[in-house]
Amino acid sequence: MAIVFHDSDVRGEFLDAQSCFYCGQSFDEVAIMWDGSSDFIWFHSDCFIKMAMGMFRDVHELELVQSISKYHGDTASDAYMQSIQKRIRSCQN
Repeated sequence: MAIVFHDSDVRGEFLDAQSCFYCGQSFDEVAIMWDGSSDFIWFHSDCFIKMAMGMFRDVHELELVQSISKYHGDTASDAYMQSIQKRIRSCQN
């Protein structure tokens, strides 16, 4: 991961042709560049934080499901996942 300044970094010239992976908008001055598996991925700093927080939340929920399944069986973890899906659907409406 690198922080790229539009005017001062060699990679800055590439910012003109890039858009944020998270929001799709162009860059003004600063971007975060993440070296993905096949190409660089570009983010606004706020968008990177939002994506990272979402990833951490997803990992936490996965750990909860695994823990519930381990101690209470698959039926309990299925019920938990259904409650999460219901909550997600209610936020989308």
